[in-house]
Amino acid sequence: MSPKGITIRPALETDGEKMMIVHREAIFSTSTVFYSHEQLLSWAAGLVPNGYAKAIGNGEVIEVAIDHCDQLVAFCGWKGASVKGLFVHPSNQRAGIGKLLFSRAEVALIESGIKKTKINASLSAVNFYEQIGYRKLCEIHQTTRGGLELPFARMEKKLCA
Repeated sequence: MSPKGITIRPALETDGEKMMIVHREAIFSTSTVFYSHEQLLSWAAGLVPNGYAKAIGNGEVIEVAIDHCDQLVAFCGWKGASVKGLFVHPSNQRAGIGKLLFSRAEVALIESGIKKTKINASLSAVNFYEQIGYRKLCEIHQTTRGGLELPFARMEKKLCA
């Protein structure tokens, strides 16, 4: 069952600006318990609307969640066996939208024959992913678009049909 008033559809090239806003807002709502303000700025640096269309052009599948007011409130992308990202606008977090998008991604991965998926999760999202069956393999460091290295958790989940 979908969260009330939420529609899921494939991302369109014209969604880039709205996806960028959701992406930035989700990053900046991350607690400074996990990342410093400087790290959050580096993480959000370089986000541009056409970057999402470029990702789709490079084979990433992105689905967006649209609310009852026709506002884009979340998105999830995957490519190959990896989920590339899940971002929910802070005003819509904890409403089941992230779980809905993520479960759709997992179903698509299963349907394409993927048996195990991985994600590099922000430290603030580890609990969310553990609740939906992922296990933390290790901590890794990734260089952000802004040039700083941030710690992330490499997580995986065995998928079954």
